[in-house]
Amino acid sequence: MFKQKTSLFLLLFGTTILCTITYSFFPPRSESGDVYSYTDENGVIVVTNTPLPEKIRNKAKKIESYKDINDEDRKRWEKEKEDAMQAWRDSQATEDERRKKRIEAEIPDKLRKSEAETGKFVKSVKEATDRAVEVLDTLEPLKAFP
Repeated sequence: MFKQKTSLFLLLFGTTILCTITYSFFPPRSESGDVYSYTDENGVIVVTNTPLPEKIRNKAKKIESYKDINDEDRKRWEKEKEDAMQAWRDSQATEDERRKKRIEAEIPDKLRKSEAETGKFVKSVKEATDRAVEVLDTLEPLKAFP
């Protein structure tokens, strides 16, 4: 019984090691599918591997390999990408400038509110001090009693 379990264990262990070595030298290949390129109605070049709608399918060009993309298309794509990045940077700069102006516009209002609250606080402290002085003045005659 012990020999049977041991030999079964060694057989499974050996099979596992053999499969591991085999897959490490010869990994399974994955296919990426067909890749198409076309220019949409806005003039933007689109590269996709998703199924194409019927109206676009006749305009799309199947890319067999990366080498099928010519230098002109590659340069145009890079320019479009750089233009999009620059447009995003410009929009972020514009948004940052708007936010800065809004904050700068809010500062005087906040300063006035802060000054008003400070004035109320100073007034309440003066009133509390005056009350405390009145209480002490009221208690002054009681100090004479031993």
